[in-house]
Amino acid sequence: MIRVSINQISPSASGDVPVLLAQFSVDSSGIHAEAGERTDVVASISVIDPESGDRVLSGEDPVRWARLLPLALGSGDLAVNLQEVEAVREEPDPVRALAQEIGDEVPARAEYAF
Repeated sequence: MIRVSINQISPSASGDVPVLLAQFSVDSSGIHAEAGERTDVVASISVIDPESGDRVLSGEDPVRWARLLPLALGSGDLAVNLQEVEAVREEPDPVRALAQEIGDEVPARAEYAF
C-alpha cells in the first residue's frame, strides 16, 4: 500500500509553510481518503507515464497512478510525498470466530464466576 500526501507550499515571512491538500492511501482496490479536502479532485487527475506515453487514471490502475503523481504534480507550489506502508491486517476475534462456528450470537458482555 502507498500513502500519498500532497501539500501546497505557501511562502511566509518565517519560511515555506506546507498546507495539507490531500492524504490518502492507495492499493490495488483504489484510493482511500484519510485527510485533507482535495482527495476527490486529485483522484480525477490523469497522469502520463513518461516511459510509455500512456495516460493513467486512478480508477484503472491506482498503484501505478500513485507512483506517477510526483512526476505530474511535484513542481511549483505542490509537494507530493509517497510512503510505502504495509496494509493493516485485523486479527480475527477468537470469541467471535468460535460463536460463528457454532452458529451462536456473540454476547455483548460476558461475566465469569471463579
